[in-house]
Amino acid sequence: MLRHTNFHKKFTIMLALDLNILKF
Repeated sequence: MLRHTNFHKKFTIMLALDLNILKF
């Protein structure tokens, strides 16, 4: 469960970075 949460966090961060790149 904890491992899944960490994976979700990393995935969310990568997704946020991708969105930021698209904004710029």
